[in-house]
Amino acid sequence: SCLKPEHRAFLPRSASWRVYEGPGEPLMAACDAAVVASGTASLELAFFGVPSVVVYPLPKWQERWFDFLRTTPFISTVNLLAGKRIFPELFVPRPGRVKEVAAHLERFLFDPGSLASVKEELQRIRARALEPGASDRAARLILDFCDRKETPSPLQS
Repeated sequence: SCLKPEHRAFLPRSASWRVYEGPGEPLMAACDAAVVASGTASLELAFFGVPSVVVYPLPKWQERWFDFLRTTPFISTVNLLAGKRIFPELFVPRPGRVKEVAAHLERFLFDPGSLASVKEELQRIRARALEPGASDRAARLILDFCDRKETPSPLQS
């Protein structure tokens, strides 16, 4: 399901919302924009070219702890692949952050310049990292790295 039944109560009554249920991939491909948890789903949305806001629903105490331990400017795989922030990443334990998520979605949906920019970046990521053969390319890079190592393997002794 694209939207869990318990979350439907959060949809504003003033707007008409269509809620679709079914397998994830066709639903993702049909989205104009999305709010997603970090992980495989954000990578799938990037593959389908869907601008997204990545959220981390953490209690406030974990948010501070997580920020303290974080050593990278991004956590989302999409942003790591791009080497820059394409998908906004937000911790969402507080109501103020929900408004920020909505503002990012609004920008993706109603600002043609922002939408074009994000879609262009997603196309670059898709061409470089998500097209068929990515696993083979990654395996080749790993094997090349292992071949360059001069330290003998314990198995070779």
